[in-house]
Amino acid sequence: MKKLLKAMLAVLISVSSVLFGTGSTVSVKADETEGAGAGTGGYTTAGELIYYYREGDIQFDEQRVLQKIQKYSQRDHDNWVKILDEWRYIDNQMNVSDEVPENIGNESTHAFVLLGGGVDASGSIPDGGAGAGRCDLAYECAMKYPKSRIVITGGRTTSVLRKEKKSEAQAMKDYLVNEKHLDPNRILLEEASTSTIANAINTMKMLYEDTDIRSISVITSDYHVRRGTLLFYAQSLFDSEEMGKPMIDVYDGAGSVDDPSKEGIYAEAYAIASLTGNRIPSSMPVSYLKSLKLEGDNIVPLGSTVPYVKTYAVYSVENYTVDVTGKATVNNIDPTKLGKQTITVEYSDDLGSAEASMDVQVVNPSVMQYVMYRVYNPNSGEHFFTNRAAEKDYLVSLGWRNEGLAWFRSASDARPVYRLYNKNGGEHHYTLSAGERDSLAAKGWRDEGIGWYSEAETGVPVYRVYNPNNFANNHHYTTSYAEAQYLISIGWRDEGIGWYGQDMNLS
Repeated sequence: MKKLLKAMLAVLISVSSVLFGTGSTVSVKADETEGAGAGTGGYTTAGELIYYYREGDIQFDEQRVLQKIQKYSQRDHDNWVKILDEWRYIDNQMNVSDEVPENIGNESTHAFVLLGGGVDASGSIPDGGAGAGRCDLAYECAMKYPKSRIVITGGRTTSVLRKEKKSEAQAMKDYLVNEKHLDPNRILLEEASTSTIANAINTMKMLYEDTDIRSISVITSDYHVRRGTLLFYAQSLFDSEEMGKPMIDVYDGAGSVDDPSKEGIYAEAYAIASLTGNRIPSSMPVSYLKSLKLEGDNIVPLGSTVPYVKTYAVYSVENYTVDVTGKATVNNIDPTKLGKQTITVEYSDDLGSAEASMDVQVVNPSVMQYVMYRVYNPNSGEHFFTNRAAEKDYLVSLGWRNEGLAWFRSASDARPVYRLYNKNGGEHHYTLSAGERDSLAAKGWRDEGIGWYSEAETGVPVYRVYNPNNFANNHHYTTSYAEAQYLISIGWRDEGIGWYGQDMNLS
């Protein structure tokens, strides 16, 4: 049941940074740290993630921070998604009971991890105390699952224990063996830890390196079960990855009755931050819906359905952008009426409402065969031009931005515009010059044939500009004289008119 619930929760998480280091800690690169910097009082990107979960599971801010982490490391992103998944399960679905856990699978490879605590001034486990309660529950687990192991973790946490050179783990073992008559051969001790974080680190290392244990359940006081289970899960995840071994599963734990209100989500957040070596910020801004950004074809054939408009919601913090196409409503379009129209798009969610507008031109279907589309790759910086709607749609599906109509190609086939591709730079080039085409092809560019056709010099000019500072994707082509002049003003080189488009006179 737990695994099913966790799988369902994982689907709900939009896992929309830090670098996990070896062992139990997480290192942070300087350029991945906000504030003053790691180790100097600044907080970390993963610290932001912990903050947002702690403050109320704020979906869009979690997505935003996870994507920041993903930019540095897919592995770290995936691990934090798993930790958040488990944390949500622990906080919202896990039943903390004072009874022996049910549904333990192969009990011969299962261990109940008993967290040390509750010794008296003499270093013993007093009757009726927290330590005795934990031990009694562990004993019941051992009786129900006679092939399982009991792992007791806890070091010399008091002055008496240090003086007696005795650990909490040994005191609890003495209680289980002498008072409960549990077979000592079933008990493993971890005696170096003096905190719950150290319990997780040292115990999981021992289990991975020295045992055949494949699953565990944490046994402690009721207030402590959630935090302990979260820490052991995270540490098991790290150790599994570091050692290249299958992950030791962390099942639902159980707690002896103490005071379940002692700890809450702040204690959990502090613990997971400490385990992973992250610092939580004291406060962070919370996103609200600020605006919409629209992308789509601004040419619509007469009689078509409502035009497809890709809609992005822009949120206030860092202008974080989410694709909400399909959830937005397109209004004020009559595709049965020729001419220019202004459509409006509306969207709302729990973080607000927003509206945006976009001009479109409804044209006769015969015009569509001459449309040249312009799309943009935000990763490489390339503007790509094509008269094939299917090619445009495919690139948009891969994450390119649809920038709509570029110009109308010529109906005449007298003046071909050649298209070439450079696989090394990942860029396309377009030219009327057969000589330029041949020169580039001789240098290794792939000749992709005729891209489209140009009008004679009485058509609409398409300006060509060149950026001498870019290694690749350094040509741009536009019918906008203002756009060309702006690029020239910031250092691009004016290369005149590349070719001509057709004046369709749609007004």
